[in-house]
Amino acid sequence: MNLIVNVYNKFTGKRDGFVVDSNTSTIAKITRASFNNLNTTFSKSFKNSNIIVAFGVKNALDIKDIETVNEVGQAHSRDLQLWGRSFFLKTTLILNTIKYKQL
Repeated sequence: MNLIVNVYNKFTGKRDGFVVDSNTSTIAKITRASFNNLNTTFSKSFKNSNIIVAFGVKNALDIKDIETVNEVGQAHSRDLQLWGRSFFLKTTLILNTIKYKQL
């Protein structure tokens, strides 16, 4: 059947950082929540053909923003790092099919 399934999960743990509070001109410690980023790809090569077709989804868990909390425990802001779930279709044409002799 020549179907290849790739699943990739990236876990990003809780991260601490510092920002300058523009109202008080003080430095505040913030903590960004942890999150997962899951990508999946299905690839199919066709017999006697130089074409590979792939379909997939990036950010399958549809993560759009990551909550950031300040040191007092109140929500500070939303960190818009990911744009949400996206799908793709990829075709690959293999032009060079020359087999080389093994030395």
